[in-house]
Amino acid sequence: MKLTHLKIPCTNGSVTLPTEAGYERQAEALFEKWGADAIRDSDGTQLSPELFALGHRVYSTICLVRADQECAKRHPDMLPMKFLMSEPVTAGAATVEISPLAGFHPEKYKAAADRKALSYWEVIDRTTGDVHDSSKWTFNSDSGIVTVTHAAPFHVYTVSFLAWVIWDTTSMYNHLVNNWDRPHVVSVDPYHKAVWDELMQFYDRWLAEHPNTNVVRLTTLAYHFNLDVNVDGSDKFRDWTGCQETVSLKALEDFEAEYGYRPRAEDFVDEGYYNAVSRVPSKRYLD
Repeated sequence: MKLTHLKIPCTNGSVTLPTEAGYERQAEALFEKWGADAIRDSDGTQLSPELFALGHRVYSTICLVRADQECAKRHPDMLPMKFLMSEPVTAGAATVEISPLAGFHPEKYKAAADRKALSYWEVIDRTTGDVHDSSKWTFNSDSGIVTVTHAAPFHVYTVSFLAWVIWDTTSMYNHLVNNWDRPHVVSVDPYHKAVWDELMQFYDRWLAEHPNTNVVRLTTLAYHFNLDVNVDGSDKFRDWTGCQETVSLKALEDFEAEYGYRPRAEDFVDEGYYNAVSRVPSKRYLD
């Protein structure tokens, strides 16, 4: 059945038109054609005075945790953290060397290896599922290598470890997919009170500096979805609804105080599935 004879009246509302400086004429034409009721910017774009002058409602994008790069510089110990699992290595002898970050994009992560962070690391015999005794492995911070001793021949071993996220996931995605060439962006973790207070002060200033904004579009808000890439920039793991970057040492300690037990790396790593939505969540992960 042909529906071309139907004429649907154009009424304003429920369409927000993304645009940016340099596209004023196109934006004005599409605004009328689509019956939009607002314009908005996007990650990496800006609205021009000419667009504001059109008199439409304005949605402005901000991601607070990456909006103030000076905050990240002031608090390098308050960046997001996450648990990662190394590539599996098969033991050909009683001693095995594993590079935890091997296979991950070298600019995305930095191993969190101070005494407190290391206490959460685990070496696991994936053939049996047993945790390898912590007295039988060491980490060399200079080489970035975990040396496992007393390994069972032909068993598969992995390292579950804490890492700092030193390149914001959205920034990295846009560099790899949209060919951005601007400086790398770093996020901060608002779980830390010092960061939270600074971000709220930044937000107050931002609101005062954006009088044309009618609606603030808080993109990503705080914590990011789970997106890991290989050394060549291709997907390693992706889960748009993941919660992997919500980790901090303080949050882990606060969790233990509230629930009465210490979280394990495996609670997050989940055999390398990272609690993807296709997995049945464990009781510990639900906690």
